[in-house]
This record gives sequence, structure tokens and C-alpha cells, in this order.
Amino acid sequence: MGSSRMFVAFAVVGLVVAVACGPGNANGPGPLVAPTDPDAGLLKAGGDAAPLPTVKDEPAPSGTKLCGCSLCEPVFSDDACSSDADCAPSALCHAEACVAKSKAPQRTPGTACTEIMKCGTTDANSCGCVKGRCALAPRPKS
Repeated sequence: MGSSRMFVAFAVVGLVVAVACGPGNANGPGPLVAPTDPDAGLLKAGGDAAPLPTVKDEPAPSGTKLCGCSLCEPVFSDDACSSDADCAPSALCHAEACVAKSKAPQRTPGTACTEIMKCGTTDANSCGCVKGRCALAPRPKS
């Protein structure tokens, strides 16, 4: 191939790339919005994910206050406990409360959650036994 033909071929490829990646496509698909449903994105038995709701802001669980991306104070359940092992999340994904382990839903093989981070949930806090009751509590500062 002659040098002028090669130059034309590279010029055409460069033009195609410039058009495809030009300013008309600079904005991408738009903003991603995180779901707030605790079971959003949970894969069902057939592998189908539940539909994801769209929201603008992530509210804290009702009646709780956030300190950064963590709870300021524990959120207590009515379930009694004697150790952290007695307590578990109240939902499979992004739980906003903790309950007695016997009341917690059990994970089954193939269960998966979305990879979003929700500050007022077990994503950023932990379940444990606090003052004799199961609670969702801020993780200790390291």
C-alpha cells in the first residue's frame, strides 16, 4: 500500500473515532441513582433481579441521625440478647435494623445484593448486643 493510501486510511479511522467520541457523546448515560428498598437488587431464585426503584437522596432510617456515614447512636430492637452472636440483620441486603438471630432471614446459595453503600444500614454499621438488646450500632472507630 502506498504512503498516500495509508495516510488516507489513518485519516478516515481518526475521523470515525473523533465523531464517535466527540462532544455529542461526552455526557454518557446520565447519573446513577441508588435504590433505597432493602431488597432492591436482591437476586431471586431464577437469577432475575427485583426491579430497582429510583430515588434522589438516601434518607436515614426513620428517626435516626447520621454522623458522617454511620449512625450516631444505636438503633435498638425489642429482642433480648446476651452476646453479639445472638443478633443478625433484619433484611438480607442493606438492613436498617438488627433482630434476634432466630428472626433474621437466612441467606440461600446464589443470594446477592447490590454493591451500593447505604450509611444508615448494616453496610456502614454492625449488628450486636448492646445493653442486653439487639441493635444496629456504629462500628468502633479504628
